[in-house]
Amino acid sequence: MYSSFRYIAVPRPGNMDAWHLLEHVLVAAQRRFLLERGNHLFDIIAVKGETFEEVVFFSGEFYTEKALADYELFWKKPQLRMEDVQLAVKTLELEERSAVAVDEPQLLAAARRIAAGGTSNLEVDLRMKKTPRQTVDVRVDVVLDSSDAAEQKVFLRLRPPLLDAITAVVSKFYAYDRGAAAVCQVGGKLEFSQIFTVPSETSLDNLQKNLQQAIDKANSPDSIRSIRRQYAAFAKAPLLKDVPIEYFRNTGIITSVEEIAELATRERLARVLDKLEVSVALASEDDYERLEN
Repeated sequence: MYSSFRYIAVPRPGNMDAWHLLEHVLVAAQRRFLLERGNHLFDIIAVKGETFEEVVFFSGEFYTEKALADYELFWKKPQLRMEDVQLAVKTLELEERSAVAVDEPQLLAAARRIAAGGTSNLEVDLRMKKTPRQTVDVRVDVVLDSSDAAEQKVFLRLRPPLLDAITAVVSKFYAYDRGAAAVCQVGGKLEFSQIFTVPSETSLDNLQKNLQQAIDKANSPDSIRSIRRQYAAFAKAPLLKDVPIEYFRNTGIITSVEEIAELATRERLARVLDKLEVSVALASEDDYERLEN
């Protein structure tokens, strides 16, 4: 696994809403850039940012050296587009459950300047107004109905790439990720869920159809190759050796990181992916209690 970290100092007094929006713009641009450079979605562990009063942090974690090199290339030669700004505005609106009014060309120009290492003064006119009725929270459930012990163990670690696939699909409808629950045992089946805030007019049936297509797409030679790379890295990561404790706590399944990686053959992964069922429903307050991140 490979990682990168950097930060941008925020001049004081700073408009925190504007800097928060800038964070979203840069993260959206980074993710787009990485995929356009030919990196597989499943080779990207995380690309994220976090805004504080004095600084904005950015970090990237990857399964391949190429993805890391491309992430570093973005910071050397930032490439930002209006589509990154528009996606960031919509994401912030959903995160804050608010309407955001901002001069998008002005924001794009400021983001390009700051990302390139220019002055970090961010002078952008931004206004926000709460609009909670224009959003809803939805829960995406992924279920494996299999009594095969080996398939169950493989599914335990399949959660990370599936979360990436789900997020990529839901984001096309515009969404803010509220977090995901751990894999657990429910009625003899294994399942996990993820919650998103989406526009209230989002068609849940259409969303579910697109999610099932994404799961089907994950069951392809290129995707499975990238997924197996994740399993190999999982088995070698010293800090993840005790993850099976949580697996046992939530499912009652006894295993090890080495066993899971060994069981994750191309054929078995294909069978597990073929058996997955995806559903979408409105989220409830109880669903939030299960969130792990």
